[in-house]
Amino acid sequence: MFSAIHSKDVIRVLQDNNRVMGYDEYFRKIPDSLKAKWADWKKNIELRFLQRIASNDKAFEVGYYKNTSTNSVTGDKRTGFGKFHVLLRKENGIWKILMDA
Repeated sequence: MFSAIHSKDVIRVLQDNNRVMGYDEYFRKIPDSLKAKWADWKKNIELRFLQRIASNDKAFEVGYYKNTSTNSVTGDKRTGFGKFHVLLRKENGIWKILMDA
């Protein structure tokens, strides 16, 4: 699950919306109607890193992502692109996203 790679202390910054969210708001329960709408869609993400800085337990990464969703019934495809800035922290030996913008 997507939330599993995030720290419980995560801060999500939506720069285009001038909005900052914590874990509970970022991962609030998705309504069943929306889950059903996306049930037939397979999702894929590709990452390209521009910068990576790391120490033993902290890291910062900047790059571009490409999201592709394909409908397994109709074959329709949707693609989106964006830039990311993430701060990561090692928690109990596992890297977790602490800040995503």
